Amino acid sequence: MDQHKAIRLDLRSSRHGTESAAECIPLQVFISTRSGRRFLCRYLRRSRRLTCFRLDAVKQVTLLETAEDYDTLLDQLNRNRQNFWGVSFQGGEGHRLDTLSMTLQVLRHLLSVQSALTLQDIRARTYREGFEESLLSIISKIESGAWNLFERDGSLYISRLGGTFLTPLSALEKSYLKALLLDPRIGLFLDQNQLEALRDMLSSVPPLWRPEQFYYYDRFTDGDPWE
Repeated sequence: MDQHKAIRLDLRSSRHGTESAAECIPLQVFISTRSGRRFLCRYLRRSRRLTCFRLDAVKQVTLLETAEDYDTLLDQLNRNRQNFWGVSFQGGEGHRLDTLSMTLQVLRHLLSVQSALTLQDIRARTYREGFEESLLSIISKIESGAWNLFERDGSLYISRLGGTFLTPLSALEKSYLKALLLDPRIGLFLDQNQLEALRDMLSSVPPLWRPEQFYYYDRFTDGDPWE
């Protein structure tokens, strides 16, 4: 989006497992303030229309040519936003908000626990760390042993990783943290010393996004007195 580039996207549907590809112009990321779900809003030249799709369906991105009319398309999106319903650009039945998988994040928390867990403990932690849909995708795999991540001792599940472990920050994670620091509300969660330390650590890291690249489609518009 920063480079005003058209892109080729290789996609895989998490619902049906089907794969597809599309050339488009990425304009904004739509976020639900209630669920945290994220969708990429794109313009399709072939059909001359705007569409949104789940961001976690993207498997690969290939940069194409510069879109000379990028600013015009973005203005068009902003002018017509009041006519949108959620992330849908068209009427009719069958349109719904897709679910967002939190599987890796949930598993990381589960595997970090040093004490044995019951299946009820795992369900409770999965519900707390993920969305309700995460229960369907995680519990059955752990219970059946399809994911060989835990040792079974009767009704208890013990992480196979054992001991504490640290996950080094990837370049992508650092870029994500740098983007969070651009949100003025970050001061609600970190004190000044923490903010200065993070800004110094990430001084050479480019942010993954800028605040103006997002549109919160279900946020109240009567102000936010957080300041």
